[in-house]
Order: sequence, then C-alpha cells, then structure tokens
Amino acid sequence: MTARRIVPRIRIQLAALMIGLGLGAGVLLLAWLPAAPASALLRLLSLEEIARRSQHILCGEVVELKCYRGPFLDLGELLFTDVTVKITEQIAGKIEEETVTVQVPGGRIGDQFMVCPDAPVYEKGEKVLLFLCTYNQKLWNTGWAQGKYRLKAPPPSSSEGFSVEGVRDFPIRDLRLLSDLRQDVLKIKAVEGGK
Repeated sequence: MTARRIVPRIRIQLAALMIGLGLGAGVLLLAWLPAAPASALLRLLSLEEIARRSQHILCGEVVELKCYRGPFLDLGELLFTDVTVKITEQIAGKIEEETVTVQVPGGRIGDQFMVCPDAPVYEKGEKVLLFLCTYNQKLWNTGWAQGKYRLKAPPPSSSEGFSVEGVRDFPIRDLRLLSDLRQDVLKIKAVEGGK
C-alpha cells in the first residue's frame, strides 16, 4: 500500500473518528468535500469544556514515538503513532504507571506516510501538558491538537515554574504559568465532581 492509497481514505476515516469522539454527525457529509481542511470540521473548545471532557490531565516528557499500521473501526488500516510520555505530574485523573501512551493518527513508515491536519505533533524530548480521553480503549488527545501544549522552562534566574505555551484559538490561548492553569483546571474539575 502506498501513501497515495492511504491518503484518499483518510477523509472518511477522519470523519468517522470525529463522529465517534462526539464532534457531530454532519461531519460525515463534509468528509467528501474536496478542499475542506480538517480544521474547518473541528469545534474549538473552551478551557472548561476540554477539562470536563478529559479523563486525565497531566504533564510529562515525550520519551518515545512509535509508528505502526493498525485497523481503524471497520474502514481498513491507518497509520498511527504511539507517543510514550513519562509522567511528571498528574493534575486530574489517576494513572498508576510512570508512563502513558497516547495514540495519534498519522505517521511515517519508510516511504509511506499519513498526515492528519488536526492531530497533535509530538517531538521526542519535548515537555508537554496533555488533556486526554479514552477512545477505542486507547488514550487520545481531547479535542485533537487542542489537547496538547508545550511546556516552557523558566529562565534560570526566575523563581516561577514552568509556563504553558498557548496556541491561538485553542482552550489555552496565551502563555500562562502552569501553576495558575493547574488551579483553574482543579476548580473546573471540583465543580464537575460536585454536580
């Protein structure tokens, strides 16, 4: 199977996945539009929405990226990348292991590759803040790329901790101190638990 055979099927598979993640039945019809970028199909989430939808919110360091071909629903095979993250802090949820594996659609095996425009991109060694949910018995980023942020180390002379690098139009839009964001997320989760 070449990259050319994988890519045309991705619109159908991506649309089915979006429906599975609760992003709307109307997405399936849009999957056949030739020029519609996937980002036009995603609903942007607020911090409150992404925190409530996430079973786990944690910080860690990417230690391994492993690409493979695997089944996707009943639509055939897709390229996936398993991202192994060494957990440094758990803000919400409880994972017993020292590492967590996040499944991301897309990847490269030899000369075959697949790109999912709204999937997060990971790099080995980067420090990250993750919002995670379970889909098909695997952990995925909640809200696709909206569920992954880089952590920025403080300058050596600073007494402040890590900062979270925001992304325009995402739940975290600006550079924020991780300690402030942690408090906001814990408040959201506390309200959720009290309902």
